[in-house]
Amino acid sequence: MHRDLSEQHTKGEVLIVEDTPASLKLLSDLLTEAGYYVRQAPNGELALWTAQSRPPELILLDIRMPGIDGFEVCRRLKATPELSQVPVIFLSAQHDTDDKVRGFELGAVDFIAKPFQAEEILARTDAHVKLGRAQKALAEERAITTRYEGALNAAKTREAALRRDADGARAESDGLRAQSADAARRLAQAPGPAVLEYALAVNQLFDNCQREYQGLAAITDGHASDVHTLIEAWPHTP
Repeated sequence: MHRDLSEQHTKGEVLIVEDTPASLKLLSDLLTEAGYYVRQAPNGELALWTAQSRPPELILLDIRMPGIDGFEVCRRLKATPELSQVPVIFLSAQHDTDDKVRGFELGAVDFIAKPFQAEEILARTDAHVKLGRAQKALAEERAITTRYEGALNAAKTREAALRRDADGARAESDGLRAQSADAARRLAQAPGPAVLEYALAVNQLFDNCQREYQGLAAITDGHASDVHTLIEAWPHTP
């Protein structure tokens, strides 16, 4: 449900945190006209609350605000797992290098200086929303690939086990066949029709055992073939 509104506004969903009403209106109007869905927060407390209720795709965050300033808001955002990946652009009327260093250390991705230039705001907003979406898509693709690889490895392991079972069944069947033939030859060489009849019965018994093991081997081969078909058909992202 988080992305219902931003899906209707394909350029993205932006949260603007600015305590100056005129600046808040200027930024909101500019981004709304450009096709963004804009949410507003006039202070740090409301910014944290609304971000937690529905994470935006980008946050424009004023540094100098009464109460919780922008630096503290950013720190709390980055300490919250579901918000830590939301890009933050700081808004500042000052060109203080120390502020920029501190902002980047806290996890900000960019700075926009006041007074605002419309072209700069739109360019930086567009760039970071697109970058954020690309990174999210890449993370989702990697997660899917990891799940596929896990399933493929499990299927291959199962296939190998089935083939070992089939090979074992064949070997045991061949061994029983050889033993039955040898026993039949020895008993056939002994005197007396009763012994010969017994030898034929033993031979028939081993023939039945062989057919049972051949049936098992055929079933195992069939399962292994099914697994192999699954592996070959499974979508896989290199």
